[in-house]
Amino acid sequence: MKDLTIAIALRIMLIVSFCLLMFSVLYNTGANQNSSHLYYQAFMLLSFLLIYFHQRKHIKKNGGRIAFHGHIIPEFNPQDEREHQISGEAYKIAFSTILVISFLVIGGVAFFQLFDSILQPLLLSLSIGFIPISGLLAYFFAYRHYYKK
Repeated sequence: MKDLTIAIALRIMLIVSFCLLMFSVLYNTGANQNSSHLYYQAFMLLSFLLIYFHQRKHIKKNGGRIAFHGHIIPEFNPQDEREHQISGEAYKIAFSTILVISFLVIGGVAFFQLFDSILQPLLLSLSIGFIPISGLLAYFFAYRHYYKK
């Protein structure tokens, strides 16, 4: 469970850093240009490196070659039938959450024209980043619920 918590927290950090970078690129065009997007790029690079080093334990040597088994969500025990069932239920709930949230976000994007032009890039980047974050959180809470059952 600790490995899953770390993996999901790192992925959320990567999505948030991408949203911040996208906001700085959208907002800092034309006369408003400044170098704040360099900080967001460094934050994104840091999150990539943390994910890489966290998944480094999934590297296995097979006959002299290294096969990197990178997963979005870490696999725990491939021979355990209970964990397969728990993961399947959690994936189903996460997929349903992404479908519902994406329609809500698409509907909400239509109302972004009502806000000031300064808030539009921020709302757009946060709404795009909210879709995968909601799926990751739904997976985490569903897995935790079924695991403790």
